[in-house]
Amino acid sequence: MMKLPLRQYCFIAFIFLLLAISSVSFAANLLKNGNLEGDDISEFTRTYGSIATVSLFSEESGNRCAKLVIHQLYKPEPNPEVSTSLLIGGITGYSGENGSDAIRVKPNTTYEFAFDIKGDIDTNEHIGLLRAPKLWVWEKDNESGSAGRKEIATTLATNIEVTSEWVRYQGEVTTNATASTAGLRLPIYYTKDDARDFNFSRCYLLVDNVDFREKKEIPPTPDGFAAIRNSGSSNVTLSWNATQDAENYCIYRDSVLRYEVDANATSWVDETAEPDSTYSYSISAKNYKGESAPTEEILAKRMRMVRGIIKGEKEGVTNILPGAEVRVLASQLNPVYSDGNGIFQLGPLVEGEYQFEIRKFQYSKETITRVISVVDPYEYEFDLGELILPWDDKAPNPPTFILADAARHVGIIVLEWEPPAIEPEDVERYNIYRSKTENIDINSVAPIDTVSAETLIYYDRFDAKDFGCTFYYRIQSEDGGGNKEGASNELSETVIAPPIPIPLEPQGGALVAEFPMTFSWQKVENVDFRKYSIQLSSSPDFPNDERTQLLPCNSSPTFTLNSPLIQGTWYWRVNAIYERDVESAWSEAVEFITITTDDNPYLVPYLKITPQVLRQGNVDISYYLTTGANVLIRVFNLKGQHVVTLDTEDKPAGLYTISWNGRDSHGKELQNGLVLVQLKLKTPEKGEKIFTKKVLINR
Repeated sequence: MMKLPLRQYCFIAFIFLLLAISSVSFAANLLKNGNLEGDDISEFTRTYGSIATVSLFSEESGNRCAKLVIHQLYKPEPNPEVSTSLLIGGITGYSGENGSDAIRVKPNTTYEFAFDIKGDIDTNEHIGLLRAPKLWVWEKDNESGSAGRKEIATTLATNIEVTSEWVRYQGEVTTNATASTAGLRLPIYYTKDDARDFNFSRCYLLVDNVDFREKKEIPPTPDGFAAIRNSGSSNVTLSWNATQDAENYCIYRDSVLRYEVDANATSWVDETAEPDSTYSYSISAKNYKGESAPTEEILAKRMRMVRGIIKGEKEGVTNILPGAEVRVLASQLNPVYSDGNGIFQLGPLVEGEYQFEIRKFQYSKETITRVISVVDPYEYEFDLGELILPWDDKAPNPPTFILADAARHVGIIVLEWEPPAIEPEDVERYNIYRSKTENIDINSVAPIDTVSAETLIYYDRFDAKDFGCTFYYRIQSEDGGGNKEGASNELSETVIAPPIPIPLEPQGGALVAEFPMTFSWQKVENVDFRKYSIQLSSSPDFPNDERTQLLPCNSSPTFTLNSPLIQGTWYWRVNAIYERDVESAWSEAVEFITITTDDNPYLVPYLKITPQVLRQGNVDISYYLTTGANVLIRVFNLKGQHVVTLDTEDKPAGLYTISWNGRDSHGKELQNGLVLVQLKLKTPEKGEKIFTKKVLINR
């Protein structure tokens, strides 16, 4: 089976891309360069390096393939023998003993393989005999030697005759229970007395179009298929459940294949659908074995635009009303406004029942319900006719503001009010005003929020920057025509700051060398408390970027971090989250140091002396060894004179601390001034290392 020349192949591939149809012939091939069109031939190797060579070869037609050339006998004497193997899949090693870079496979799994063979292997008695292909597999954690290698027979159990024409062979093989990596072995073996006469000038093998993939069946028809149109958009959204063994999904519109998407997709949007057309959709699943039956066709019905004309009635006179707002309730559609002729248009809308709300400043709000249907003969526009809004310029009465309460919840001021005593039905919503100064002028500031007429309580939540501040409030009524004037009485309250957790562990300057690590803090006692959160950062400023991460916690005053942090200085802080997601201020930041114990290039990544000024008590010398070493700790004065030896011992890897009381080897207190603490280490691998720190004695 010969391939097309490279130029033709690339042209055809380009056309396929233009059609946006994914090729599946190689989609599941576990070989990266199985067709040998790339330059990487590392997946094709051989046994016994001096016997044969493998290279990338181009035929006269331009077809590229792998070429195995045999140069010499494997055993010249006493029984002459030709023996080598073409290894496929990234197997390495002189005799193919290394499977570390071979194909990753699953245990107890069936795979299909295929390849094209051509060549000339000439013996005096038989031409072109290949032994039956085998699968070499390696077990997990033992992939770099022949001890972990097993050989498994394939269904292609007969010897292969190599001819001067391309012939395609295929088979199956099932991995064993311990398989981790694998590759195909094509053995070439011949032994006869006359093997010395083997014709090496006619001894080569060409291999091409190698395919190795997990065996799959034709996938079943996808289930859960749906086609949905949403008002406001002409698009049709298709969705379905993932299907076993699928490599692609084929999407049909009106029985014509429109698109193919890969197996990771479970939805697709048809952006070419027109709103005034009805479409039928179906979907099938596909892999290299074939295509499933399609689903039953689902209709996505045509849609309709809605129009109307809005007029206003004032003192018995009706006129067109430009600038009136028309909104579809319980939808995501944006409102539209009537033009200079009072005409509006919105949509497109799917079939169904809708509520349309029409409002204009100083006119009564109107709400109408209509059923939008799709019937034949089809009219694209649905006419609502004339919609008349009565004049209304009377503002509703203000509410009675009865409570501003900060004691009910930390970080929250609760507002409560009562509807107007007269004509409360005129109120459609309440506007809430807030200020840090008294005597709020509602005509010069915008409300902080607006709530419906049914709402008579409001929770004003604050951030840490406003804790402890006093705020003033007024509440205003507004009707459906936008009429509003005056407001309630004014009340004030001061925000109560929620308690802040106090960090406990790790403490400032702590060394962390083992993970998982645990953070702990003082428990918060408050009825509003819900949970904690931690911030970790490599900067003490906790910037809002990749240096800082947020760790959400539960209600326990501890948190375990399982993932190791990179070696260096870190900072952590904690806060508490209360009712209605009020967050306390962050605690003070705590510094700690992490070190990496695995494959650490530093012998002593951590060395610290505390305090650095000895006034009383002792000095603690702390250090961390990443590997075992002979440790010598001594103190010298500034003249270089040895004062005292603090430690000399062979120590394994780990954290150590030794205390020094500021005295010499005779127990005498040293005079005030600088001294040098020297840490001297010897290891077989890294030789001798010396570290020196200064300590000031100032008693």
